Amino acid sequence: MMKLWKKIVLIPPLLFALWLLADKQNGSSFAVVVALSRHPPSLRVYRALLEVGLMLLCGSLSLIVWEYAAGTRVVGILLFRPPQPIQTSIRGIYQAVPASLPDDDNVLTEEEARDAC
Repeated sequence: MMKLWKKIVLIPPLLFALWLLADKQNGSSFAVVVALSRHPPSLRVYRALLEVGLMLLCGSLSLIVWEYAAGTRVVGILLFRPPQPIQTSIRGIYQAVPASLPDDDNVLTEEEARDAC
């Protein structure tokens, strides 16, 4: 009963705020929408802020879906586990390449390459 009473008490301030935002001349739209349509730079800033807000909302919703679908442990591992170590040595990189690379004996020097042309 107390939660319902709190919600009922919040309705008049919300209606008053909407009345303040309403455009008194046209009566059909909010003053904020009219002001943004008359000033394009403000509209661009508002649109950028709206896009950031929507991205954050979609990200949080996707995390909620992942939490229910895969579990909290999996989401924690995906987000907060450090990446696996990467081999940084040149030898380790070329070990994955097939053995069909030319040996040092088969590589032409600059002079041999000029003579071949």
